[in-house]
Amino acid sequence: MNHPEHQNPQAAPDRRAPWWVYVVAIVSANYLRQEMVPTGETALDVALFAAVVVVVIVIVTAVFRGTRRS
Repeated sequence: MNHPEHQNPQAAPDRRAPWWVYVVAIVSANYLRQEMVPTGETALDVALFAAVVVVVIVIVTAVFRGTRRS
């Protein structure tokens, strides 16, 4: 199928922030999480890391889309 946004990449607005914004936000949030909730249990650390990643991605994407609306 030919989608109009694939014909002209400039026509479709970006739906996500640049990759480095996510990396900086995830690293920062996990650093804060480790300072606030030092668990030491591997399974719990992995679960909290995954939860932080998901929440950060949702928040960064929502903020980025909200600021891009004109």
